[in-house]
Amino acid sequence: MADGLGNDGATQDTKGDTTYVENVENIAFATAKSQANVRPFTKRMIQLYLICLIGTMNSCINGFDGSLMSAINDMKPYLNMFDMKSTGAKTGFVFAIYTIGGICGGLFAGPLTDTWGRRWGMVAGGIFINRKGDIHITG
Repeated sequence: MADGLGNDGATQDTKGDTTYVENVENIAFATAKSQANVRPFTKRMIQLYLICLIGTMNSCINGFDGSLMSAINDMKPYLNMFDMKSTGAKTGFVFAIYTIGGICGGLFAGPLTDTWGRRWGMVAGGIFINRKGDIHITG
């Protein structure tokens, strides 16, 4: 029998006189997987892994900022300096500033990259991130 799928959702692969059968949940994925010759360590795949790593690092820094805000909100000097309480409308607004900033940044990012291209959009994002780091350091 040739390589392929049976009607019952099982992949069949014949090698010599032996037929291997594997039950699958997604027939389309199993078909694509059996027909593709995916090599995980080519130059392009490593490049893809590095690009995905950048997105993952961005998600990690978002989580870091959220936990940092929680820790700062628990510090007595911060609460005293800004006349804040650990709960309330003012504290909610301070926590919302981070999300509001992300939304506002997204409004500018699209037109910026449409006008000057992806590289300049990334340069502008890098500049803003560095300024954010300067604010964190001096704060």
